[in-house]
Amino acid sequence: MISENNLMDRNDSPVKRRSFYITFCTIFMFLTIIVGQFSFSRIQNASVSNNILLQPRLWFLTVFYFLTLPLSYKDNKTSIANAPKTNTPKNWFSLVILLHLYFIVSYFWSPKSEYSKQVIFSLILIIVFLFLCYITLLYDIQNVVKKFLIIFYFTSILFAIGGIIGSKYWATQQGRISFFWGGPNVFVRIVGSGILLSLYFWLKTCKKYWLVPLPLLMIASIMSGSRGGILSLSIVLILSFFILVRRISRIALFLLIALAVILLIAYFMPNSNILQFVEKRYPFSFEDLISEYKRTREPWFSASLEVIKEMPITGIGIGGYNYKKGFLYPHNLILNILAEGGIIGIMLLMILLLYIVFKIKINMLLEARILLLLGTYFLIASMVSGSYYDWRYIWLFYLMYLIESNQCTVVDNSIVNAKKIELSSNISC
Repeated sequence: MISENNLMDRNDSPVKRRSFYITFCTIFMFLTIIVGQFSFSRIQNASVSNNILLQPRLWFLTVFYFLTLPLSYKDNKTSIANAPKTNTPKNWFSLVILLHLYFIVSYFWSPKSEYSKQVIFSLILIIVFLFLCYITLLYDIQNVVKKFLIIFYFTSILFAIGGIIGSKYWATQQGRISFFWGGPNVFVRIVGSGILLSLYFWLKTCKKYWLVPLPLLMIASIMSGSRGGILSLSIVLILSFFILVRRISRIALFLLIALAVILLIAYFMPNSNILQFVEKRYPFSFEDLISEYKRTREPWFSASLEVIKEMPITGIGIGGYNYKKGFLYPHNLILNILAEGGIIGIMLLMILLLYIVFKIKINMLLEARILLLLGTYFLIASMVSGSYYDWRYIWLFYLMYLIESNQCTVVDNSIVNAKKIELSSNISC
């Protein structure tokens, strides 16, 4: 029987000793994932476009690698992540790596192209990144998740402010705002995550100041003009009412008030074309919405189906869709996997997602719930935009979720974890 004092000593003392070091690991973990495929070649001349040294993701990943090295060699037996009876998601994580390796191997039967090599390079970087994240999370899951979510929250606010204020620099020709060359579809996922994190931190601390950025984040999400991103966010917000909170009415009321404030600002803003932009990007007629969706997405989807028919079992191979049809990717993760990975690739994906579903518990910690929602948000958003490198968020958040969710049920006799379950299940803010 583990006493409460011994448990607290075992769990808290190592965390305090390594908190500063873990902060640096978390910062570079976040920088690696947030920078995406951005390259300084985008703001320089085309002659340097293939120089991999101009990709910040390599810089951040290299630093993250050297920071993680000591974690893999230290004796972590006193870490809460490696406490007795802790079940790490080794099988699930191995299957994630297998999925990536399968697409890399598919290069041997794919139409060889320069684009295929670029995608393979990105997949290799994701594998290395996920391994480093796995080591860091097992070392101190609670500290890493706490710091990562806080950094993500303030980054989403920075994106929203930068996108709105700097719209003349970052906006597309259609007036859709983004930030730092990331594109509107990437932009809406970041600021949309900020909306979810605002709710999480409010419920976690019962401090209303976490909700202050909500109107700003909602305006930025709408002005991104990403219909798929807004739809994905709406679905996840509905899910959050049941996963994050029990008192739905207060959350719903606040969101309605925030939305009303947004509309009033848009209406009374002098010389503003916000309403015209909203009407154009978000048609309120169902027929107009379907018509617009078919116009923009049907060519990509039709091309995907044609490619799928060629090699339905193994897929045409990595980069084959781009080589055959000339489009970069289908803007739908399922179609992308079916076209280039076939039935084998989609089965691997389904097994991974079903594992997540079966691991959902009623008594999950609040941290596990928000991580589940964030992973699901990026998953749904990937059905309307994005490709392989964009799924790095999905795997990271689901990996965090699986490790975090184990912490509330593994140590059955833990008084501390029992209290955390009680607090996270009876929110009364």
